[in-house]
Amino acid sequence: MINNLRDIGSDATAGKRTLAVRIGDAHARTAYLLFLLVPFVLAALIAVYRPFAPIALVALPLALAPVRAVRGGVSGPGLIATLGQTGRLQLAFGVAFTVGLAIHG
Repeated sequence: MINNLRDIGSDATAGKRTLAVRIGDAHARTAYLLFLLVPFVLAALIAVYRPFAPIALVALPLALAPVRAVRGGVSGPGLIATLGQTGRLQLAFGVAFTVGLAIHG
């Protein structure tokens, strides 16, 4: 989503109908934030069944910079750094969540 948000102007001009183009900039930003933050909520809720799943919350501080950028209205090439930050966040969340699920409590 962050890549589509970054390219929304050029994609619209080129006739590409990505989700971000279809729903517009404001809704694409909201969708990105939901895609970014809902997994943390779900990891906390899964704790009912897997008590170590919330270990994934250790990755939450990595969400601060991309959330600030997207909420702050950064666009176009300014989102290139946010793309990298999002990738690092996804990797950290994935590793921590996997470890949390693998630990039997």
